[in-house]
Amino acid sequence: MHLTLDFRKKDEGFLGLEERTILLIEDDAENSIRRTSIGIDGGQKYILIKLHEIRNGTAVKLAEEKLFPENYGLGRLNSSKINLALKLIDENASSEEQAIIVGRSVYGCDSRFLKELAARRLDFALELRPSFRASISACESDKKDALDLKKKDLPKLSEVLDLQIHRKWETFSVLEPTSDKNIAYSCIDLGVMDSSKGAESRIFLAQRGAISGISRNSIFFATSLKEANMQELVSIVGWSRWIRPVSRAQKKRDTAISQSPKREVKRTSKLATRPNLTNQTILPQKSQGFPDGEAQVLKGTLRKNWEDLNIIELFAGAGGMGLGFLMANKGANPYRIIFSGEVNPIYVRTLEQSHIFASEIYKKELGLSLPEQSVPIDLRQPDAKQYLSRIAREAGGIQLLIGGPPCQGFSSSNRNSGGINNPNNKLFAVFLDYVEQLKPAVFLLENVQGVAWAQHQNDQDGSLLGYLSRRMEKAGYFVSQKLLDAAWYGVPQYRYRFFAIGIRADLGYTSEDFGDWGPYPFPTHGPGTSKSFVTVRDAISDLPSIGNGHNEIFTPYTPMENGNLFLDTMRHGAATDFVADHITSKHAALVC
Repeated sequence: MHLTLDFRKKDEGFLGLEERTILLIEDDAENSIRRTSIGIDGGQKYILIKLHEIRNGTAVKLAEEKLFPENYGLGRLNSSKINLALKLIDENASSEEQAIIVGRSVYGCDSRFLKELAARRLDFALELRPSFRASISACESDKKDALDLKKKDLPKLSEVLDLQIHRKWETFSVLEPTSDKNIAYSCIDLGVMDSSKGAESRIFLAQRGAISGISRNSIFFATSLKEANMQELVSIVGWSRWIRPVSRAQKKRDTAISQSPKREVKRTSKLATRPNLTNQTILPQKSQGFPDGEAQVLKGTLRKNWEDLNIIELFAGAGGMGLGFLMANKGANPYRIIFSGEVNPIYVRTLEQSHIFASEIYKKELGLSLPEQSVPIDLRQPDAKQYLSRIAREAGGIQLLIGGPPCQGFSSSNRNSGGINNPNNKLFAVFLDYVEQLKPAVFLLENVQGVAWAQHQNDQDGSLLGYLSRRMEKAGYFVSQKLLDAAWYGVPQYRYRFFAIGIRADLGYTSEDFGDWGPYPFPTHGPGTSKSFVTVRDAISDLPSIGNGHNEIFTPYTPMENGNLFLDTMRHGAATDFVADHITSKHAALVC
């Protein structure tokens, strides 16, 4: 059966959507099963099913239950998910409250779930998969003979739109809680879905960005709220996709508040203890009162003890960190890269090209300080460690080990664990393995700022930075850690990065040899310095104006008559009559 909703005045006993209880059913089955199927260690062993109440633009979790997949076959698992979802709904909803059930396509495409909601006199607004096959009529009286068709003969929802080109799109804006902005949507009514699917309902297609057509942002959904307007419906159904980023943001805020006293890393760390602050917020607090003159950076000792300063570069990518050292070569005791390690053949090719171009542009600075060739190498493998040990011996030892291990798990965009035990983060420990094996005079590790508040279960403080300090100190290194912003050093972008410098104990350095800034260069730009920040205008004002969809590889270029230091530095060695890869995407008119 179906409870038809009629939007009449409140005094007639009916409520508007803003006064009804909206319950969102959510589960993480897709992510949990995917992680287990590809063999990721430590993957979640259960499916977590949650029920949220949506009120006034916020989500409040009412209840949750765990479901363990190993106890069921695939068919029984899906049935058990539906049973558990209905159990949570029964415990928290009733037809008297006129609750509206919202959820993703795993529930919207299940006919039993729709029938059970109809039996409970509960309305719904549930997503559907584009591949879902349904019998849809243009109006309730136009049933035709669709019920006699077999399921495989019914059209997919993604195909229905092509059959209804006469339909008109409606455009409106919806306040999205993930961005706190009004976002344009377009929506089209595809018709009525037969009651044989569980409960007679209306099918809609909503498209974020007000684009008429189907894209990866398209949302197909079925609803029993046949009288509600489209803007209200999208505002409700949207929560099936908004709930996860909203929940993650709330969890981060709660975690930052509850754990902020524990975030301070003891001993050598000087990092900020409030990870929820943005760069722009931290910047004024961190960049005041830099001392005049040169910073107390590590210098002299290495050059005194070695003629050439050999560098091994791990997780090299395009080779940017190594080239930074080589560009600093001046006079005697030059830096020399004896090995650059990268696993992906495509990136190795880019690395080789970077070395070729750099050698041409900086002939005087670089000389013969680059490896003759680079080959793909998996740094996790025992033979790779043996190979690097041999290279270090043949070179007479190495003075610097540098690298930035892949950081997906520590990134602010990461949706999984930010700790070292996340499979994406284990290369961080591989870098430390090489420090212990190769015993460089100095190591430099770079990573995203998320490292500063990542967890590690084997450390007494539970922090990754505590683990790093203790492990490297045990290996015989004085360790200093710091967050630095690229904007402080003349880059036209706020871009925080974590750095750890380790100095081997036999060089004789301790924390007393450095001030609060440690062995890091003082900022050269911004508050407390003699130079203003480099702006985006400073960086790109010389580029020729191009139109929407410009895709020419080479674009004619005329240097600015009055440039600036940043442009002069970036354009050094480049062509003066053209720029390469100055292209734009092809956007719809509404975006432009």
